[in-house]
Amino acid sequence: MNNSSINKNLETLNSSKLDWSLVQTQMKSKLGVEIYESWLKKISFSEEFNNYVLLKVPTRFIRDWITSRYLDQILQIIKSQKKDIIRIEFKIADLKTDNKEIKREDFKDIIHEKNVSFIKDSYLQYNRIDPNKRFENFLTGSSNKVAFEASLKV
Repeated sequence: MNNSSINKNLETLNSSKLDWSLVQTQMKSKLGVEIYESWLKKISFSEEFNNYVLLKVPTRFIRDWITSRYLDQILQIIKSQKKDIIRIEFKIADLKTDNKEIKREDFKDIIHEKNVSFIKDSYLQYNRIDPNKRFENFLTGSSNKVAFEASLKV
């Protein structure tokens, strides 16, 4: 082969889209069927950009679990297929209703409801501090009274 045909093959390899089914197969074989069926099967491919991939997961808990335990291995598997991908970002989306459009009238009814909390779809950049862990919600007992008083002084 001459250099021009090698360059053309490299260009087509780099310009090709990520084959998510192949990535899923490799995740299943490298990380195990149990882990794949429990956690990684819930990941859905969303979009591919120049140097990162946007994936969807149904809940924050699943995103956090995958991020803390399997993100590096998933990135290695994706990089084995496409070398220019350097990061993965997750989007929280209900996979069953993600393609349905929400009508503006339905949304107005939800806004006026009380005791409804809204969680925006977010990417990997999120705050790891739980907003429910506040002094107002802390139960003080005989076993943790000293720790509670010390933390209040800090």
